[in-house]
Amino acid sequence: MRTRNSPLEGEISLLQPSSSSSLKSVGVYHIDAETSNSRLGLAFATAPVGSTLTLNAATSNSPANVALHPTFEGDFDISTSNWFKALVVEEQDVQDPSGKERKRNISYKRVDGQHQVVGKVLWGEDGDNKADGVVKVHTSNSGVVLEL
Repeated sequence: MRTRNSPLEGEISLLQPSSSSSLKSVGVYHIDAETSNSRLGLAFATAPVGSTLTLNAATSNSPANVALHPTFEGDFDISTSNWFKALVVEEQDVQDPSGKERKRNISYKRVDGQHQVVGKVLWGEDGDNKADGVVKVHTSNSGVVLEL
């Protein structure tokens, strides 16, 4: 998805591929979303348990906000330019979407003062050896928020 000088906003549902699909049975998704000089807002409404999401999202001169579905597991990197903050918002008391009563582990650190945050989201002790997703969100001259 790409536009210029216009907002890029959407609610995205990642659906499990049919059994005849050549993808992994739970789904592998790659999304690029880019705009400039306007707001970027993406919310993932659904995603299969065990799926892999790679998201590269960027804008400039405006806020960027991405809300991931609780099934997301993997690394994230959010950043903005000087004077603005990168913020991670953790939803509390999220139930294990697989129904296995695993605990969600979120770890992150600030890399460049208030301007960049990198981290990881896992379900279970070691993410049940599943943490292939990668989410990167960038803006300049405004704030960036990742909701988990």
